[in-house]
Amino acid sequence: MRRLAVLSLSLALMVVGCEKQSAVAEKQAGMVERTGDTAATCEAKRRVAQAYLVENDERNYRSAHLAAEAYCLNDKLKTDLGSGSAIPTGDDLTSMPPSRGR
Repeated sequence: MRRLAVLSLSLALMVVGCEKQSAVAEKQAGMVERTGDTAATCEAKRRVAQAYLVENDERNYRSAHLAAEAYCLNDKLKTDLGSGSAIPTGDDLTSMPPSRGR
């Protein structure tokens, strides 16, 4: 799966020519993120981090790597907990029973 992702990133780079790998990966990640598919967004964010790594851009690599890990953790939690976001929203919090004070 990762080889396919790297291959698709490489092919995209050949098409755009001079555009930096990271710029292409960022655009693609934005497109994927807008679909709402958290698993695909996780992989796309990992490709962004990989592109910065290839470009030897440590500052942006670290930032992109942390972002990818956050997206991937959210996807894992979402998968483990079932459908819906793994991060509680306001509606989730108001439907919870009140906590008992100590």
